[in-house]
Amino acid sequence: MSNSNDQSAESSPTNTTGQAENSSTTGSLPLEFEDSELFRNDTVFVLSSASVVKPVGTAPGEMCPVADIKSNAYYALNDNHPHWRRMLSTSYMRTMFTNSAKPSQKQTRVLRLFDLDHHGWASVEHCLQYLKLEPIDPDYASRFAMGDNKSHAFSRAEASVARRAGQKALLSDEQVRDWNERRPRCILRSQWAKFQQNEDLAQVLLATGDAKLVSITGKSKVERVERELMIVRKMLREGRDGRAILGLSADEEVTFESILHDIEDDEEDSFNVTVTIPKYSKPKTSTNGTTISPAPNTAVAAASVSNDKPATANDTTKAEESAPALKPMNVTDAMAYIQNIREHRDPTVYDNFLKIMTEFKSQRINTPQVLERVATLFKGQPTMIRQFMQFLPPGHVLQSADAEKSDAQPIYVLTPAGSRIIIDPTTGTIQT
Repeated sequence: MSNSNDQSAESSPTNTTGQAENSSTTGSLPLEFEDSELFRNDTVFVLSSASVVKPVGTAPGEMCPVADIKSNAYYALNDNHPHWRRMLSTSYMRTMFTNSAKPSQKQTRVLRLFDLDHHGWASVEHCLQYLKLEPIDPDYASRFAMGDNKSHAFSRAEASVARRAGQKALLSDEQVRDWNERRPRCILRSQWAKFQQNEDLAQVLLATGDAKLVSITGKSKVERVERELMIVRKMLREGRDGRAILGLSADEEVTFESILHDIEDDEEDSFNVTVTIPKYSKPKTSTNGTTISPAPNTAVAAASVSNDKPATANDTTKAEESAPALKPMNVTDAMAYIQNIREHRDPTVYDNFLKIMTEFKSQRINTPQVLERVATLFKGQPTMIRQFMQFLPPGHVLQSADAEKSDAQPIYVLTPAGSRIIIDPTTGTIQT
C-alpha cells in the first residue's frame, strides 16, 4: 500500500497529448500542442499559493526579458492584480468576511469558485482530491465537494488542508499509477471550468501572454510545468468552446453556467485579491501586455495636403491631443473578435485565421509576416486589423490615426526594438 502523496506526479511529462474521449477518467489530454504553441522559453512565471507580491519576472525562479521588465509590458498584472500568482494557482479560493455582532470576531465564508460534474468546488485542489479518490472511496471523496445545503468541512477548508486530507488516503501501487495516468486530464478539466466560469480570472490568465507557467511544490521544491493551464490559456485566446476538454461530442451543449459573484460582497476578500474586472483608463497595456499609445501625426499630414498649407507645430500638438488612444480589450472583446471571424460570410476566413495563429504561436512566422497575412486576410476591414493587435507579443505599441475620420488611414505598429511597421488597410500591404 502507498500513501496517496502526489509527489510522484508533480513533474508534468513533456508530451501529455492524445485524442478526446467521452470519459472524465481518461488520462491523456484531448488536444495536441507543441511546446512552441503554448509558451516562449525566454519568459517563465512561477505560480504560488503564497502571497508573493513582486513585479513580473522578479520572483524566485522567474525569468523575463529585460526589455519587457523595463517597459512594464505586463502592466495588467503588476498594477491591477498584485496577487496574480495566487489567482492562477490550483489553491486559489474566493473567500469573504461574514458580518458579526462583534467586528473582532469576523469569520471568513468560502464562496463556490466553479461547477464541474454536477458539484460545486472551492478550488481546483478540492476538485482534484475528489477526482482522485472518487473511484476508490466515493463517500470519502464526496467530502471535498460543496453541496447545495450542508457539506463536509473539507469542502470549505483551505486548499492546503484539503490536499493533506486527500494524501492521507491509502492507495495501492496500482491505484497510484491509475491516478498518475488520469491526473493530467483531470487538471485540464478543472482548470478549464475555473477560468471559463470566472471572467476576471480568465483576464489574469490571458494577461500572462505566452509566458511559460510553472509551479514549485512540496518540500523538495519540484518544478511542475503547468501545461494544462497553458492549454486553457490558448483555448480561451482562440475562442474555443471546450467540448474537447470536457469530453463532450460536437452536438452536446456545455451545461454549466458562469458563476456570478456579488462584487460588493467580494470587496472584503480575505486574500486581498482584486476580483472586479479592471476598467482600463490608462492608454498603457491590454490584458496580454500589448501597449497602446496615441496616434502619430498622419491626420495632420493629410490635412496639410488637402489645404495646401504646411502643418505647424501647434497643429501637430492639437492633433496629438485630439487623436484618441485605442482602448485595450478584455477577454470578452477578444472572444467576440474570434466569434465575428467564425461567423464571417466566407467560412474559409476562419480556417485561414486559425492557420495564421498556429504558425505565429509556433514561431514559424515572425510579427511582420503575421501582420502582412492578417492585413491581406482582412483587406478593406481596418477595424478587424486593429483589433488583431491584442494578440501581438508584449512590448508592441499600436498607433493609429482617428479611425472615425477615415478608415483608409495607415496603421502604425512600433516594435520593442523601436522599428515601425506601417499597414495599409485598404490594400492589405505593409512596410517595415
